[in-house]
Amino acid sequence: MKKFILLSLILLCFLFLCSNVFSQSGQAKISGYVTCTTCNYQGLKNATIELISIYNDKYFKTKTNKYGSWNIKNFKMGEYYFKVRAKGFLIYNIVLFVPSDSETKLHVRLRKL
Repeated sequence: MKKFILLSLILLCFLFLCSNVFSQSGQAKISGYVTCTTCNYQGLKNATIELISIYNDKYFKTKTNKYGSWNIKNFKMGEYYFKVRAKGFLIYNIVLFVPSDSETKLHVRLRKL
């Protein structure tokens, strides 16, 4: 009987540890590149990237670097409004779902006004 209890406890601990190893964190990352129709595929510097949650007031904002690259890290997975703006260009606007525990890549090509 003692062996049965001991084996049951070991199995229970093993199942608990495995459930933590394979669980999802709920955290997400998104990154990408911004260019324009007249940039010869070079990156667009200082474009503003906005990620706005559909379900709550969470808001994330960043700018592209001198190569047109950007990233936003450590936010909750879910549905977001995604906006890219740059002076002299049309605003790029979409709704997207960002999954948990992966990095979403999103490349945008802006059009001149």
